[in-house]
Amino acid sequence: VFEALVGAIFLDSEKCLKTVWNVIEPLLRQYIDRSITNPNSNPVREFFEKGGKFISESTETDTEKDTIKSIFIVQTANGCLIEGSGTSKKMAKYDACRKAIKLLMRYNVITD
Repeated sequence: VFEALVGAIFLDSEKCLKTVWNVIEPLLRQYIDRSITNPNSNPVREFFEKGGKFISESTETDTEKDTIKSIFIVQTANGCLIEGSGTSKKMAKYDACRKAIKLLMRYNVITD
């Protein structure tokens, strides 16, 4: 939808990028400012940079639903074990690290 909006503005303005930016920039300004002041970081990288470590990974098969669920367990630097799950190993690892970072922030072990 967003690309269609930008494309429509571009074509209606006779292919003027300045006009597109003048219309779109106010809509995106809050997101641009937020990403500058608080850039998104990869929770997997952030977790391991904070001293976290990998404990185990496994998969579970749900024969009823014919699906495979990946489980990833990580340990924070202070010893907490966190489990993440997902439809792939990559998603399970991401989920576990995201949960760990969220937990550490909640208890002020790390800050934004």
